[in-house]
Amino acid sequence: MSALATVTPEILLWARKTVGMSIEDVVHKLGQKRITSDVIERWEKGEEMLFYSQLEILAKIYERPVAIFFFPEPLEEETPEQSFRTAPGGTLQIMSPVMHILRRRALAMRANLIELYDGKNPVSTTIPEALMFSLDTKVEKMVKMVREFLKIDLQTQIKWKDEEEAFNQWREAIEQSGIFIFKDSFKDENVSGFCLHHDKFPLIYINSSNSKSRQIFTIFHELAHILLGKGSVDFLRRENIFNARDNDKDFYLPEEYKLEIICNNFAGKFLVPERDFNDKVSNYPPLMMMNCVLWRVYIK
Repeated sequence: MSALATVTPEILLWARKTVGMSIEDVVHKLGQKRITSDVIERWEKGEEMLFYSQLEILAKIYERPVAIFFFPEPLEEETPEQSFRTAPGGTLQIMSPVMHILRRRALAMRANLIELYDGKNPVSTTIPEALMFSLDTKVEKMVKMVREFLKIDLQTQIKWKDEEEAFNQWREAIEQSGIFIFKDSFKDENVSGFCLHHDKFPLIYINSSNSKSRQIFTIFHELAHILLGKGSVDFLRRENIFNARDNDKDFYLPEEYKLEIICNNFAGKFLVPERDFNDKVSNYPPLMMMNCVLWRVYIK
């Protein structure tokens, strides 16, 4: 029989809530009928002790070191609201446990980078230091200045043989500009990526479960967030964002939604410049041209 664990009950509650799980979610994860929601609730209130072996299972579910549950009080950590200040209203409340864990991993990676490089970005002048924009900046101006900073013109981009090479080339260019890019399988089809804004160590995290073309688009969507000084999480399904247009004077959107439109607009116009796009499709058959235009409207 495993020994009893004298843990801090408040930390049990904190660990569950910071991973975005309900008590029922934990019961489901445990997969043991004898551990009911009432039992977990008593653990969190300090009314009943759990065995060390049970604590190890909980620590694995919450992705926390076992030792943390013996601390006298919960740790102070950056919250999702602090990480994703511009996420549209209500989206943080529907973040899956996987997303909470990935955000914590990203924070840990950033902390490791800060320690590894002694608090100084290895790039002497990062792209956020050189090109910080405001919400009033024209997207076309943003595109032009970022192109010039990355030193990759459209002719070079067209020569890449496939999406794999394109992703690798863009990733290398962005990382050489002082932004760190990580990939992981999010196990959440509604999220394509997120970024963490930081003065010295900005970070982009990409959902590797998506197609390479979607991953590339996400890199530039998140790059726009960073250059606007707004960390956020990129949810795929937002009907208001995809249906609204920034030139629709009669359609009211909160600022955080307008920001998403700008970031989508930037990514689309950067990867497929409108003038070059129009030149390319002008000689296409009518049906093919219509499909191309619909695609161009979607990415805007």
